[in-house]
Amino acid sequence: YFGFFNFREIARDNVLMGRVQANLLTARLMVKDYIKTGSTASVDQFNQRFASLETFMKEAHTSINDPDRKKRIDSISSELNLYREGFTTLQTMRAQRNEIVNKRLNILGKNMRENLTEIMKSAYKDKDGTASYYAGRCQEHLILGRLFVIKYLEDNSNENYERAITEFGKEMDVVLNPLDNNLSNP
Repeated sequence: YFGFFNFREIARDNVLMGRVQANLLTARLMVKDYIKTGSTASVDQFNQRFASLETFMKEAHTSINDPDRKKRIDSISSELNLYREGFTTLQTMRAQRNEIVNKRLNILGKNMRENLTEIMKSAYKDKDGTASYYAGRCQEHLILGRLFVIKYLEDNSNENYERAITEFGKEMDVVLNPLDNNLSNP
């Protein structure tokens, strides 16, 4: 009788922990999807799975009697809280990133491109080939820099970050100074 009762308790605990694990794995997939897409559907599904996960963890706290397993449940609970906090932080950081992209980078990039286009048009109209050339080169590096910023935001690769910095820095400086020196129209 004791062996059967012990087996039943272990089987019940295993089923319960299997549910915890299944919901945790799905929640982790939703985090991965959110990182990739920023989808609110991923956040919603994460929250649903995490709510189920918390329900199963409460059940585990009350129904699991083995002291060793209970200690592991306590450890899992504190780690789950940290995981949720991490996801909340991730959402906040993504919102900040999007605000910087939408309210700064996109606006400033567009303004710079439009200003360079106006310089090119004005230089062409004034038959100032040198200024027109350097304005075109500046615009080329601006567009490439913006492209590599976008690529960096998508993949976070150091290569794209370095290329964006190079385009906005060293490459832009090579043509910006001669452009400034060759402009005759204020």
